[in-house]
Amino acid sequence: MKRPKILLSSSTLAKPAGSVGTNSAVGSNYSNAIVKTGGLPVLAPSLEPSLAQDFIDISDGLLLIGGVDVNPIHFGQSPDINLGFVDKERDDFELELYKLAKAKGIPIFGICRGIQVINIAEGGTLFQHLPTVDNTIQHGQKNPDGSPFHMLRLEPNSLLAKKYNSLSLNTNSYHPQAIDKLADNLKAVAWS
Repeated sequence: MKRPKILLSSSTLAKPAGSVGTNSAVGSNYSNAIVKTGGLPVLAPSLEPSLAQDFIDISDGLLLIGGVDVNPIHFGQSPDINLGFVDKERDDFELELYKLAKAKGIPIFGICRGIQVINIAEGGTLFQHLPTVDNTIQHGQKNPDGSPFHMLRLEPNSLLAKKYNSLSLNTNSYHPQAIDKLADNLKAVAWS
C-alpha cells in the first residue's frame, strides 16, 4: 500500500558560523509519528510562497509544526514590546500552504505554532506574549525532562475525549503565544 505523503512545515535555524545560508529542521518526533501512523513525511523548507502550490500538489496532508512567534501584522496588531523572534518567510509560506491545502481539501493538522497559524489564516488573533496576560497558567515548560505539568480540559463529545476516554489530559507547553480570539469557523475542543 502506498503511504500518504504528509507535508511538514519546518523551522529555520540560525546560520551556523562559517556556513552559507540557513538550515531547515523538523524534530524527529513529528516525522516518527507520521511514519508510525502509516504516512511518509515530506519536509517543506520555508521558501517563496509562489512555490507552495508545487508542495501541495504532491501532498496528501499538511502538518504545520511548532516554532517561533507569529508576526502580529498577520492579525492586524502592532508588535508587543515582549514579542519574541519572528520569521517573515516562514509566516508567509505557511499561510500560503494552509490556504492551498484547505482549497485542495486535504487533511490539515497544526501543533503549537501550527494551530496558531491556522487560527490567523481563518481570521482569529493571538495573545502576543502569554506571560503578560492575566489569569493564564504557566505555559513555559520548566521541567527539564519535558514531563506533563498542566491539565487540558476536553470537550466531552470531541474526538480527543473519545480517543483518550477522558475529559482531561496532562500535557506540557513551551509557547509564549496562544489563541486569543478563535476564528469564527473553528471550534475549540481543548483548553488549558
